[in-house]
Amino acid sequence: MTVWLEEPAQATWPDAVRLAANKFDQAYPNVKITVAFQNWSSGYAAKAEAAIQSTTPPDVVELGTTETGGIISQGSLSDITADKATFDNSSTWQDVLAQSCTSNGKLFCVPYYAAKHDGVIVGGSDLAIPATSQHRLWAEAWIKAFTSNATEQMFAQKGSGAPGGFTYLASTTSIP
Repeated sequence: MTVWLEEPAQATWPDAVRLAANKFDQAYPNVKITVAFQNWSSGYAAKAEAAIQSTTPPDVVELGTTETGGIISQGSLSDITADKATFDNSSTWQDVLAQSCTSNGKLFCVPYYAAKHDGVIVGGSDLAIPATSQHRLWAEAWIKAFTSNATEQMFAQKGSGAPGGFTYLASTTSIP
């Protein structure tokens, strides 16, 4: 199973990535996970969109909130509406973050985080499952592990220590 995350996950919260991989491994010990860290500045948005639309996409892909809506409108992401309640903290996702994952009342991704700089939300990311993913069950399990309560607690500890004056907020963090 392949997971694409942007490089901040590798640099800022590698323990959260490891925790998710370990939690996933406990449920699926015979499934090999490959986490590929992607560089946003090297055209990641276009690369992710092309990969999602291919016949062999990554099973989980991190998307910037500004790209998610367009990819949803193309029909390229799995509808996970029926499974929303199975994600930790889904009832307390910040509405401003969940909106990027929702279209016509249906949920197509899980809000992952927002980045705040000088009191302004400047972007964020979502975790999605391409519609052509061959491993939807595994992909959902990995996203659940990565957005679990334990991971959010790690995220909260690291969030304010990000470089460049940014604060990273988990999907349920209050956004002042």
